[in-house]
Amino acid sequence: MHFGLSHGYITAHIGHFGSNWLSLRRRREPANAPGWRAAVEHYKDDAGVVFGDVNLREGRVTQSRDGTPQNPGAGGWPTLRYYNADTGPGGAPVERITTQKICDEFKIPQRMINAVTTSRKVCDAVTKKGCDEEESQYLDAWRGDAAARDAEAARLDDLLSDATQKKMKAQRKLLAKLAKVAAAKDEL
Repeated sequence: MHFGLSHGYITAHIGHFGSNWLSLRRRREPANAPGWRAAVEHYKDDAGVVFGDVNLREGRVTQSRDGTPQNPGAGGWPTLRYYNADTGPGGAPVERITTQKICDEFKIPQRMINAVTTSRKVCDAVTKKGCDEEESQYLDAWRGDAAARDAEAARLDDLLSDATQKKMKAQRKLLAKLAKVAAAKDEL
């Protein structure tokens, strides 16, 4: 698995293409350094994670070898991405669990260690190796009927589209307004 962290002057990657690696380059001590130090220490004896350095000033990483944009800085600083067998060389953003700034969220050592652990997980759709119970059940539910599986994939793609996300966010705001009106009536 590969992880990617970019902070203008800070970059990190952890990956999984035979081996995993993480790189962290610092011009100054980043706010999330305690988390990175804890992850490095936690995985120091794990042959599945290798740590190294990348210098964005000397070799700007804007896309992966398969052409996937890496977008240093997108989503906040630092940018944190991971790369494993599921994501391929393009990688994916690390899943956030709070609404804090990314530098604040991942300065907490256990959160950074958990992010590495979660990103290493790969579910094999054929053997179900590495799959949790929910993933296994989902695979079983969609195995066999190609047309139904394709329809479900199209439905999920629509839910993930920018247009649908924008619509759902607008609907969520409307619901919040209704809740506020209802709360105001209850106070009277």
